[in-house]
Amino acid sequence: MIAGPLPTDARTLMLHLGYTEHQTAGMGLTFVRSAHEAAFPRFHASIAETPEGGFVMNVHLDQAAFNGDGNHQYVWAYKNPQLDEETKRVCLAVDNLKRRLATGEPIEFSPREEIKSERIGIIAKFFQLM
Repeated sequence: MIAGPLPTDARTLMLHLGYTEHQTAGMGLTFVRSAHEAAFPRFHASIAETPEGGFVMNVHLDQAAFNGDGNHQYVWAYKNPQLDEETKRVCLAVDNLKRRLATGEPIEFSPREEIKSERIGIIAKFFQLM
């Protein structure tokens, strides 16, 4: 849970933290963020805003683009070191924003651009040569 009040709404905050909106049927407000340079694995977070001005973030790791139920039935999707680090990153970033706001420092919220590497995998290189 990310305690409120927050310096902005949950959607704007998630975009600022590098997530992009993701439409998932029946899940409400959801976001994804690549864990690495490729599309997968990625963090998949659903957000529920609280009356106190905070939000609850339920996040799991999508390992690949599965059909149907995805990888939600696997323990590693919810309990792994990458998720622990991502949760810490989000909490520290929100705490930092709250401190900056408390000191009167102006904060500009804008989506962060993903940094893409110029590295190409060996299979992609092979197909480029064809």
